[in-house]
Amino acid sequence: MSDNFIRNIEIKNFKLFKDFKADGFGRVNLIGGKNNVGKTAFMEAVCINAESKNINAFFNSLVGIKFTRENLEFVCHACTKDSGIELFESIKFYSSKSNINNINYE
Repeated sequence: MSDNFIRNIEIKNFKLFKDFKADGFGRVNLIGGKNNVGKTAFMEAVCINAESKNINAFFNSLVGIKFTRENLEFVCHACTKDSGIELFESIKFYSSKSNINNINYE
């Protein structure tokens, strides 16, 4: 399978994931579960891992997820320096490791 596909991921300190590992992903995967068990949070962490090549991309990925989660009005607030910094500083520590990226931001 191509190196462009996530085959495994380890997520630490993101939303409900304190220390989570998953592997064995194929070209097509089904993520299922009851409400509020972390399906969307898992996909957000995968997105962050795949997009975060550097600290700026990490920050932009977080802002994008926050925007998507909340509503279009967020764009007005995220464009201001203070609210962007506040969002970024709310993530004290983030770690995510997959076959594609190894991310560690403190």
